[in-house]
Amino acid sequence: MNEERFTGKALIYDEYRPSYPPEVVTRILKEISSDEPPIAADVGSGTGKFARLLLQRGCKVFCVEPNADMRAIAEKNLSGYDGFVSVAASAEHTSLPDRSVDLVTAAQSFHWFDRAAFASECERILRKGGKAALIWNGYDTSSDKAIALKELCAAYCLGFKGFSGGARTDRSFDDFFSDYETNVFNGEIAYDLRSFTGRCMSSSYSPSSDTPAHAQFRNALERFFDSNAKDRILVMPLITVCHCGAVRSRL
Repeated sequence: MNEERFTGKALIYDEYRPSYPPEVVTRILKEISSDEPPIAADVGSGTGKFARLLLQRGCKVFCVEPNADMRAIAEKNLSGYDGFVSVAASAEHTSLPDRSVDLVTAAQSFHWFDRAAFASECERILRKGGKAALIWNGYDTSSDKAIALKELCAAYCLGFKGFSGGARTDRSFDDFFSDYETNVFNGEIAYDLRSFTGRCMSSSYSPSSDTPAHAQFRNALERFFDSNAKDRILVMPLITVCHCGAVRSRL
């Protein structure tokens, strides 16, 4: 089940996955027609990386996460925020009341959901005029380094089907939104060897630590780092893609 894909990887996920540009949250909140910070449902909230940015803007955030390992770390990380509410539920059945939120976000998670069921759930829990935002961090796959890393992952990771499913500017979400805008934020991320291998090992497709493939994958990553780093720092081009708009009615 998708809900168990990150079981046993929550700690490494929390340590090595990057956060998101603050400009993404600024752009999303402009879509909410209220003078007050909105009430948000961050669905597939994981260890709380995107939810933290919303909480820092004063939002109340229902962090909806089915995986117990991920949810436990979010509860530890975010318990100091008054607006934080942890919810043990799935994207398709959030357990939130009807018309209870102004905003639904899914950061690095939408590609795991049943799209139609999630859209129906968004329609149920969103208030009139509410919006949904789908956000991904991803490597700029037009770069030589990203292409080479993709080939490496395909060679060593049995479940690899490509980097996160939404970090592409050419992908259509017309089946989910009735209208939406796509915004792309360009940047880069710098790794030392430890953070690079940790980031790659945090992926759902990385081999389990109790398999021979795990060591083989790590060794290949170390060779990649050595070949592409300068002064022991590897810089990878990063893009953050945000699709934000009104959810298409299923009624």
